[in-house]
Formats: sequence, structure tokens, C-alpha cells
Amino acid sequence: MFRSSSFAMLAMFLAAAATAQSPAPHETDAAITIAQAMAPREQLRGLILATLSRATTAAMIEGKLGREATSKLFATETAGAVDRHGDEWADLLAAAYRDTLTPVELATAQAAFRSGDRTAMAPLMQRVGPVMQERATPLLNKAVTEVLAAAYEKMGKETAR
Repeated sequence: MFRSSSFAMLAMFLAAAATAQSPAPHETDAAITIAQAMAPREQLRGLILATLSRATTAAMIEGKLGREATSKLFATETAGAVDRHGDEWADLLAAAYRDTLTPVELATAQAAFRSGDRTAMAPLMQRVGPVMQERATPLLNKAVTEVLAAAYEKMGKETAR
């Protein structure tokens, strides 16, 4: 449904953008802290929307409803998908960091997020990215399918009026 290189590039972009956030100081699990700092719900939202932009069904919906109405519909349905799947996405992200990096690397990543050191994070994210992609692709596909199905149903109701 989507290209793996697009997934990796968008995830890296979103992760880099999230480095400005500070992790919650009460978290004791470095992988959870890192995942939270990466704004997993925003990451999921961005990946759903990026995937939708390349979907044939999305183009068909846009052809029927127009660009503006489709954008609003996709934003609404994507928000619902993020509400339903955001926690699982965050858990997958934390697990990918926890299972890929050593405790020393996790501490390095945590410190890099706190200081906004993107250079220190880049090689670690490159290692974690493929693991996250493999684990999260089914969830992303499920979320995109839900968004498309709901949008298609609403398109049918709109065009039946």
C-alpha cells in the first residue's frame, strides 16, 4: 500500500521534528521516554495521510467529493484512526527501540532527545527504523484501510443525496 522508502523517510522527518520535545521526567523506561519524545500519534497521523495521498481509492473519493471536502473527511477519519491505534503505535515504537538498542545506546538516545542532538540520534534511528517499519506496517495498513472504508462510505452517502 505504500513504499518502504517513503515510510522510512517520513518517520525520520517526524522523529527529527519531535526532538525539540522533552521526554516526561517521570518515565523510567528509556524506550518509552524516547517513543513519547518522538510524538508517536503525530507520526502515525502523518504516515496515514502520506499513505492516503498515494491510494487509488483516495483519488476516486477526491474525484467525487473534490479536494477540499476529501481533505476534511480524511482529517476527521484519520483523527479517529489515531485515537483508536495511537497507543499501540507508541507501544510498537518503544518496543522497536527497546529491542534494537543496547541499554547504553538507549541512554545515549534519551540524552540526545533531551538536548536536541539530532546528529547523535540519526544512526540510532537508522537502526530502529527498519524494525519499526516491519512491526508497524500491518497497523498502518489497518488504519489506512479503516480511514478509506469510512471515507468511501461517507462519499456514498454524500453523492446519494
